[in-house]
Amino acid sequence: MTPALTAPILVLVVYILIAASGGLDLLSLGSEESVYLSTIAVRLLVFIVPGIFYVKLKESGYTLRLGFSPIGIGKIGFCLTVLGALISFSLLIRMFTGHMEASLPVIMPGLEEAAASVGDANFLYILVSFAIVPAVCEEFIFRAILLTEYSEYGCPTAVITSAALYGMLAFSPADFPLLFVMGILLGMAFYTTRSVTAPLLIHFGYSAWVLFLDEKVMSLLNQPTNAIFLRFFVCLIFLGFMITLLGTSESIYYIYGTQSLATPSYYKENRKKFTGLFSVITSPAFLVCVLIFFIISMIGI
Repeated sequence: MTPALTAPILVLVVYILIAASGGLDLLSLGSEESVYLSTIAVRLLVFIVPGIFYVKLKESGYTLRLGFSPIGIGKIGFCLTVLGALISFSLLIRMFTGHMEASLPVIMPGLEEAAASVGDANFLYILVSFAIVPAVCEEFIFRAILLTEYSEYGCPTAVITSAALYGMLAFSPADFPLLFVMGILLGMAFYTTRSVTAPLLIHFGYSAWVLFLDEKVMSLLNQPTNAIFLRFFVCLIFLGFMITLLGTSESIYYIYGTQSLATPSYYKENRKKFTGLFSVITSPAFLVCVLIFFIISMIGI
């Protein structure tokens, strides 16, 4: 079977497991430690287990294509630039929509109440449960596996498709634009650095920002008397980060060229650019994912 069919099936399984987790009442477990350990366990079961099972079904050597490699110190600046672009876009879209409250990239329904109480929780539990573990789980599925699977259709198709599937993960039309753009930026980070480590670090950084800093910054930006100026200022910051991002990406690819680093073979296979996008988004499994998104969005979970 082609990746256009099998990759969305993996995402569909994740969607179903997330919806099923809506009936969980982790706060009934009692102690704070039990709640957060259970939160970690649920995420691992929802994301990591199906992902490992999917990888096991693939051919020998498939894991070498998933980008599990460290990034050099020289690419840390690129990661910080992508993180800055993501944070500024998040601030910008909420300033223009009037929705001032931030949310973590993806909050599973059974974990919402636990997330709401992070202010009174142990710092380490917060960091692991709502920043480190989600970053590892979601990047494993939506960047490492999906981008690898869709690469044969061209990098643009892979980034757009994986970002669309990631955007639907929260089952919220209101959250889709931010998650979609987040997926685009993280996909760019994956291909530019040739490693899933980069999007993982960016994802972690954004989650940590939302948990500990976003509310304070938004309270400063939420000033009605200076609304127009502040929106313009954040727009400039976002554009600045995007320009820097493109420039830094160019520098990284220049280094690849000077070091004569070969393009991975699976990046070059069947490079259709955008022409493969139609066949990917019209596959039955992808359309079922879209249908599930709309159904759960309407009825709630």
